[in-house]
Amino acid sequence: MRIHRWGLLCGLAVIAPVISLAADGGAGSPKGGTTAPWLELPGLAQGCEGSIRALAALPDGRIALGGTFSRCGTTDAAHIATWDPATGAFAALGGGVSAGGEPIVVGVSALLAIDGVLYAGGAFAQAGGVAVCNIARFDLAGGTWSPLGSAGAEGVEGEVLALAASGGDLYVGGAFARAGGQSARNLARFAIATQAWSRPPATPSGDVRALQVDGGMLYAGGDFQRIGNAAIAHLARLDLATQAWSALGAGVDGSVRALALDRGVLFAGGAFRTAGGAPATLVAAWDGAGWRALGSGSGEGLRGGPLFLRTVNALAATEGEVLASGEHLRAGARTASRIARFDRRAQAWSALGSGPTDGLDAAGNAIVVASRVAYVGGGFRRAGGSARGGLAATVMPDALFGDGFEPPP
Repeated sequence: MRIHRWGLLCGLAVIAPVISLAADGGAGSPKGGTTAPWLELPGLAQGCEGSIRALAALPDGRIALGGTFSRCGTTDAAHIATWDPATGAFAALGGGVSAGGEPIVVGVSALLAIDGVLYAGGAFAQAGGVAVCNIARFDLAGGTWSPLGSAGAEGVEGEVLALAASGGDLYVGGAFARAGGQSARNLARFAIATQAWSRPPATPSGDVRALQVDGGMLYAGGDFQRIGNAAIAHLARLDLATQAWSALGAGVDGSVRALALDRGVLFAGGAFRTAGGAPATLVAAWDGAGWRALGSGSGEGLRGGPLFLRTVNALAATEGEVLASGEHLRAGARTASRIARFDRRAQAWSALGSGPTDGLDAAGNAIVVASRVAYVGGGFRRAGGSARGGLAATVMPDALFGDGFEPPP
């Protein structure tokens, strides 16, 4: 099986393999709850006509959706929309994004909401009819789209797969060669106040699929084998003060496609079998000093199917649990259909549901946690046996350690 991506080179198109990207979370949730694995919320059964690739939580409680869809619910929505958990209503965002006449397959692969602005990245040439280059911002109050950078030097030349922010800077990862008209291979920085693009002194040799920021460090995961001249593969951290890269111990032995952070612990998911030189299938945790598998013995990690069916596409972490979605058939010693949860207190995996109605009927591509609710987006049509249009919700019990006890990774 081979999946391809078209990336806009600001007038040119390039083709390369891709599996998915990932996104990170915010605040706000619907009222009420249930002990069932999957929440029955309005609008989820209909969802979007197409695949959801990115999610973000907005300050008013709505969820932003990005992907390759053209319609959500009864609303025409060109690859980006919002969904209100309280009412189940979908809404378009300023006309969405489009190819603008360019020969590309359009999609939104990364979303990030900060300071009243929703940043969207992917493969597109226009946003709300405005000329952009694979990344744009939407003013949530004003309802307007605008490019990142000055005319003729806006955006990046290739697909955007990941976004993160620190201070007044937006970090952009993906599969591109230039940003703001200057050389910036697969990773770039956009200064929000000055509208200026720049890059670190050294950049990854391959696609950057996941980004997280914590404690002055930028963590980048993807398909790369080197950072500049240094042999650092798949996962690295950049000290934002010194601009120096470093490895995380012995790292992982395969592609990293998802990152999640909780109180100093970094969780990595992807298509790897070892972390720090020890067995850790598809998902592992870095505590700042070393790597640990999630679970132990026969209950360690996730198990995928043959060949390409071995990956974690999306992760979310709270103080009590880790939620992982991708192409996996077992979680520890349990059967789990494309999504599973890890109890950090019990150090054990479990499926979401049981029997033939367990999990999802296709992989999830993105997870965002809004308060105690985890929203999962993907190309699936069913979750726990019920109809879903690529969007599902489950409770994340994030108050298990309110006594101050620090759970292990």
